Amino acid sequence: MEGIRMYKEKQKVGFGMNYTQSRELKENNRIYREMESIYHEICVKAGISDTDFIVLYSIVEFEDGCCQRKIAKQYSISRQTVNSSVKKLVQNGCVVLESGKGHDKQIVLTEKGKAMAKQKIIPVMEAEAGVFMHMTEEERNAIRDGMLLPGADFLVEHRHDQLHNHEVIINSAIAIIGLIFGIDKYVQFAVYEKYGILYHAMLPNHMWFEGAFGYHFYALTSFFAYEKFALHTPHSQIHHPNYKAMMELLYYYLEPDFRIPMLNDTNYGHTSSSLYLFEFAYREIGGDKLLYILNRLYQEEERDNLEAFIYGVDELQPCDLPLVNYHTEVGSYGHTILRGADDRYLLFKHDSYGGEH
Repeated sequence: MEGIRMYKEKQKVGFGMNYTQSRELKENNRIYREMESIYHEICVKAGISDTDFIVLYSIVEFEDGCCQRKIAKQYSISRQTVNSSVKKLVQNGCVVLESGKGHDKQIVLTEKGKAMAKQKIIPVMEAEAGVFMHMTEEERNAIRDGMLLPGADFLVEHRHDQLHNHEVIINSAIAIIGLIFGIDKYVQFAVYEKYGILYHAMLPNHMWFEGAFGYHFYALTSFFAYEKFALHTPHSQIHHPNYKAMMELLYYYLEPDFRIPMLNDTNYGHTSSSLYLFEFAYREIGGDKLLYILNRLYQEEERDNLEAFIYGVDELQPCDLPLVNYHTEVGSYGHTILRGADDRYLLFKHDSYGGEH
């Protein structure tokens, strides 16, 4: 960050105020606006709106099916804007809405939509990939030295000293940049220091400290993003017992209809894709409880997701385990689950305070 400070300059802005903005920030803003303009021009030439392009792009990117909430979050646009686009695409016969996990409807391409994506979306994706394949060493260095390393320095400087699912995302990003470029100080900061990636945030009952499965798996998503880079390096923590304990915990809590209980402020949208994490976890950690969850998952749907394709074992062996009553260790806070005939299920919460959640 010292380099950025050296280039700061003062400029006069409205209301008689002085505002300090770095040259790098100005250039970053210019590049961002230029990219927005390029993609808008692509949409104009393709004869579709910017939002329709984003929705179709997202469906292809997320494997021919995603929900409006996910698109809105990924691209920082309002749910209302996405909803208007999806309604129009449905009316035009390009997509249909299908039931998915929880309350979110999955947006799925029709044959007409697939043809449109092949004509208008796939070529853009191929062009994006081609740009990176044909970058010069100077251009790659510019991305490293002008974007990723300053970004890591900024995150290190501004990361909050607290336990929080957001800080896990930040730590994961810092550590991944450190691994990619062989910069040990980033890895040390993100993995091994006081608020490092794994060691301090699991409760004695193996739940993520915020007390909700939504944030439990939200954190694990970032943990595993890091581990996919760290595997086979000295910095991988994949065999740390916390990982296995956190992943096996769901087995004890599963509702009879294979739903994740909505503890605290979690909703079904928060956990709709969480179960795919078990592909990577089972391959690296193993265990009957993880295998059982995967078996149950694929009783409900085809095993054709990207996590299974890239990170899963070639073939899942059958596994059936009984779901039993559960109680956290006597004298500890947590939950009690009682199961009865005819799929009766009762969860008592005698948990610790979950903070803002």
